[in-house]
Amino acid sequence: MVFFFRYIGVPNRAFHVRNSNTEEIVFIGGTLMDPDSVDGWHLLTDLSEHIGRIRITSDGLAVGFARRRVIVFNLRNQMILGDEEFRREINVGAADAYDRALMFVNSRGVANVRQVSSLAEICRFMARGSLLGCVNGGYCFTSVGGGIRVWELDHGEYLYILRERIGDASAMIADERYVAACSADNTIHLWDFGAHI
Repeated sequence: MVFFFRYIGVPNRAFHVRNSNTEEIVFIGGTLMDPDSVDGWHLLTDLSEHIGRIRITSDGLAVGFARRRVIVFNLRNQMILGDEEFRREINVGAADAYDRALMFVNSRGVANVRQVSSLAEICRFMARGSLLGCVNGGYCFTSVGGGIRVWELDHGEYLYILRERIGDASAMIADERYVAACSADNTIHLWDFGAHI
């Protein structure tokens, strides 16, 4: 079963989730952007920054990120598992979730890694200047100053910067084997982290 999401900036109706086979609505709710609804609609006239991001984990949990809020809900039973609002704005482009962990970077450059199921903090680290970010099962990746920095997921230890400099990235994604980023010149860069036999 595949689900489709639609963002609506109406109080207590932030997400509409539909079953793709029957087109039946299986969930309406959430307050992801209520305090920022008006700002969100104004941003639609100037799409120069990310205003929201949704990620689905392999456990059937959906994680929604907005400028000041993170919400987690279970797609199977349509229950909200976590909803947290933050004082400092989140850089939505540097927010991601993968299996058990989610990451976001706030306006002061502090990256926060949390458990998806409970929003309990795993670690924090400094990631100033991070425009984009993504995570996989063991690492956090951030785009900073034309390069991709790699951080260890469980303790936030900085490991290294990927050798290839790509300039400003416009998109990034990672899984257990690959990290891919698109640079401003529309070139896709791919790094293979898999075991070589």
